[in-house]
Amino acid sequence: MKKFNLFLFLVLPLTGIAQSQSLNGININAPNGFSKTGNLEWKKGNDIVLLASFPGKYSDTDFIASCKNGSRSSEYLDSGPIEFANGNTYTVCFQFGENDLIMGSTPVFKNNYTYIIQTGTYPGDYEEPDRINKSTQKLIYLLSYMTYRIENF
Repeated sequence: MKKFNLFLFLVLPLTGIAQSQSLNGININAPNGFSKTGNLEWKKGNDIVLLASFPGKYSDTDFIASCKNGSRSSEYLDSGPIEFANGNTYTVCFQFGENDLIMGSTPVFKNNYTYIIQTGTYPGDYEEPDRINKSTQKLIYLLSYMTYRIENF
């Protein structure tokens, strides 16, 4: 009995830190090294991944219009189509936040749901003169990873 209690003591805490989460029947998970920090939220250092979904299709036109409006704590930088590593092209929006993060987002439509992927990275983590380029590459990598997860899992 003591061994069983010790087993439960050691194993149960590990099951509470699972990284993946199911959403609308899709197994969602951020890249290796990211820790789950909340409902559909993951973090690694200064990099973040957030996910939201809602029924119906959010058009690229509406997505870009919303992106260009910014928010209370972010301002629009750029947007447009970007081809990801999987060969598919997605509409991506970049914004700069008051928290000094550069953020990238894209909508993905699957099985009558729109998934909005929001990623962020801190440009100060990268050396000049490639700070913005490396930040953008990081965001595109994270967006590409998450779109692949949504479309294939």
